[in-house]
Amino acid sequence: MHFPRCLLVYGLMHHKLTPRSRKMSGEKHCYEYPRPSITTDVAVFTTEGGRLQILLIQRGEAPEGWALPGGFLQVGDAQTERAVAGGARPPANHFDFTLEDCARRELREEAGIEAGALQQIGAFGDADRDPRGRYVTVAYWGFVHPSQHQPRAGSDARAVSWQDIENLPDLAFDHNDLIAAALHAITSRRLETALFLELMPARFTYPEFHVAYEIASRRVIDRSSLHRRVLPFLREAIAPPPGTIGPAPRRGAHRPAIHYDKKRAIAAANAAIGSPP
Repeated sequence: MHFPRCLLVYGLMHHKLTPRSRKMSGEKHCYEYPRPSITTDVAVFTTEGGRLQILLIQRGEAPEGWALPGGFLQVGDAQTERAVAGGARPPANHFDFTLEDCARRELREEAGIEAGALQQIGAFGDADRDPRGRYVTVAYWGFVHPSQHQPRAGSDARAVSWQDIENLPDLAFDHNDLIAAALHAITSRRLETALFLELMPARFTYPEFHVAYEIASRRVIDRSSLHRRVLPFLREAIAPPPGTIGPAPRRGAHRPAIHYDKKRAIAAANAAIGSPP
């Protein structure tokens, strides 16, 4: 999708324009400088078969090849953008209010996945990153559990699959670089253990969480020290074992594994760090 270089600019935008960069005709301001298109891309990870995997799509349009799910930011016409900027309700369709809205929509349309928490990696805009022209992308990363998200190809994707992070093909655009940046972001935020709860199924045990956390952080993690870090919010999410309607009784000298509810664990973790659930 391409947009004209001559756009309508209103209100507080006026003071940002220099005489050289605008030609006034009523409320119409024409910029002589070219404008790059804005896109978003999403690196979605899971832990399956003891390996860290990432979701890739096979593009159905040029440039072909495997790539991250992503696409263009959907914006309204000048009148719509002016109304939304003034506080009007944004359109229900074909309009991305935020960059994250764009990332979630593209992930849903191209891969059939409804993402949980997404974290922004950053912006990528090198002149040689896209053979079609000058495109700036804002990249995100997130975790999912495969039992809750079954990918399916849609939109302009010919195929979609989970691929081992250690055995990736050469990807379209600069997506190998984006994935490297995502992995670096995960490593740098590995102490934010609440982020890794998205890797869990609807009900999980602490040993399951420990294994997934090690795989995703690509570190050997002491089981006891990790348990101490996550216990404050896990104790708020204790759930009956599968197939029961209440706490399971002790059996002999062994207690049954404690199960936790994923949604309640995430809510408790967000509350503990002062973030909205």
